[in-house]
Amino acid sequence: MKLFYDTSFLLSYPSGIPVYTVSLLNALAALDQTLTIHSGTTSMDLRHHLKLRKLERQYCPEVKITRHMKLFPKAFFSSGMFPSLKHCLSFSSGDYDLLHFTGSVCPPWIPVTSLSNAVITVHDMFTFYAEETIQNPFYRYVREQSEKQLTECAAILTNSNYTKNEIRKFLNIPEGKIFVTPLAIQSEHLRRPADTAFLRQKGLSRYFLSVGALEVKNHDKLIAAFRRFQKTPEYRRGDALVIAGHHRAPDMEHLIDNDTVFFLENVSPEILASLYQNALGFFLISNQEGFGIPLLEAMTAGCPACHSPGSGMDEIGRDATYRVLPTDQDALVRQFAIFSESSPVLREKVGKGLRIAGEYSWRRTAEKTLEVYRRVLSGELRGQ
Repeated sequence: MKLFYDTSFLLSYPSGIPVYTVSLLNALAALDQTLTIHSGTTSMDLRHHLKLRKLERQYCPEVKITRHMKLFPKAFFSSGMFPSLKHCLSFSSGDYDLLHFTGSVCPPWIPVTSLSNAVITVHDMFTFYAEETIQNPFYRYVREQSEKQLTECAAILTNSNYTKNEIRKFLNIPEGKIFVTPLAIQSEHLRRPADTAFLRQKGLSRYFLSVGALEVKNHDKLIAAFRRFQKTPEYRRGDALVIAGHHRAPDMEHLIDNDTVFFLENVSPEILASLYQNALGFFLISNQEGFGIPLLEAMTAGCPACHSPGSGMDEIGRDATYRVLPTDQDALVRQFAIFSESSPVLREKVGKGLRIAGEYSWRRTAEKTLEVYRRVLSGELRGQ
């Protein structure tokens, strides 16, 4: 199978979509040796091509990517005249058996001739909820292009039944065209005992954890509840709240005191594993989570977990986690108290979480993805 696999999102590694792109590609290549993988990005800037090639070699060292899209087509060198910009930045979808775009949309920097043999992975419908406040021009592009592209493509992959239903709620897409392929943890360090030297260095012995830094994670509400918890008899002097993420959201600046509320930016996989494994409890109270990888990571690390209800996290947490609305401050304060004292119920939930986490692997995701590829190639999904 000659597959064009869009790795261009690696240019923004290590955020969520690039991690998915890398993890799935590695699993696909290991599972199916017959795949001939092509990738790249159309750009007039040679630096983009060189950087992408470097990142692919760094994060997919075992994957042979046979060709990158070039700055200029061969016609440029034989035509004797400078072609139009559109000509320079286009390539034919028919050159490949299948195209897979991993970032919820075929991006504008890969202007395909057709999406009839394309698979698109949709991670969530965040851009539809954020229509009035969204500023990022690419998010705006995703929202504007979604209905057209998802109607034209051969199949849609998504990470939970929740997101599948969200796609159908916002867009008129047939159910038979959407396939659920759950994700997996980002780091195998979570399954091994982690070094606690970093925690000792930071003076973290008893702490609660949240991972992520976007405004939609509701850290302002979580911090407010923690401040209230500090005034209760259940609070122990020195207990802290740690928020780990790649970038601090602007509205968090005034909430961090580096005394009992810490923000740790750009932590390594090893340190993140240590944070998960030694936390009193984990919170992920986002407004929207198409899947919720941090929740799965906490469960894999044996950390008691709490999340907001009504999203893809319900399918992961099941009866192994606690559910609290981010707007319910009283319930959040009680949850801090529950996590602060070990109990048989808490340990039982941790055990259930470990069993559930064992169901998820990138190999399983790759198997489900390959099945969709084969159904597209067979023509079975035409007319959906």
